[in-house]
Amino acid sequence: MTDSFKLENQYQKKSSKKKKTKKRSFIFLVIVFIIVGFMCYYFINNNYDTKKKIDSKPYIYTIKQELNSFQDNIYDEIPTINLVGKKFDELNTAILNNYKEVSAKVEYDYNYEYNQSKNILSLKITYAYYPDEESIYPMRYFETINIDLRDGKILSEDEILHKYHLTKEKVNFYLEAKFKEFYGDLVKKGYYTENQCNYDCFLKNRGISNNYLNGTSYYIENNSLTLFKYFYIYSDYLEENYFKDENYQFIIKK
Repeated sequence: MTDSFKLENQYQKKSSKKKKTKKRSFIFLVIVFIIVGFMCYYFINNNYDTKKKIDSKPYIYTIKQELNSFQDNIYDEIPTINLVGKKFDELNTAILNNYKEVSAKVEYDYNYEYNQSKNILSLKITYAYYPDEESIYPMRYFETINIDLRDGKILSEDEILHKYHLTKEKVNFYLEAKFKEFYGDLVKKGYYTENQCNYDCFLKNRGISNNYLNGTSYYIENNSLTLFKYFYIYSDYLEENYFKDENYQFIIKK
């Protein structure tokens, strides 16, 4: 009986030790997971400069192209992406070639701006010119590039929308609501009546189809998702007076 009691007692002690060891191991693993999770969170939200630059210049810097002018120091400013990689070399070549095509026009306008919102670098290039010799008004174009600086990935439209928990359908609905708001305001201010020009007439004057996403470009500015969409502002109803301050920018999500 005594030996049996001792063996049972020893078994209980060993079992208790195993439980304590398992508990300590579990607590240790929990602590490790917490530390690793915190480090990942900190890295993602604070380490935005993991993609290497070519040199010490900003992520986007300017190349100055001097114009053929009688005045000195007259030039265009062309953006250059300061990141290491073949795809960025190709992008810079495409940007320069596009500028050469635009600047070959008799009259044109060309400028750019960029914004770094946490780990996203956004570049917007805007240019305008007359499509042909018979055109009375110039056309304006927007080109945007969005880069994730953590891995150098050039973000697609779908990836940008996913980042902001949006879909193309939602953005299309938003733009439709905005243009219907413009139309209602034009009628209210007496530019025309609904009988003179209904909503389809308004869209035709803008050069817009029912797919409002045609010709849109996404740009991230100060963490807000914005969209640029060119549309005609001129018509027989002098709608250019209403749209005179329009910059073709729509804030989709702040």
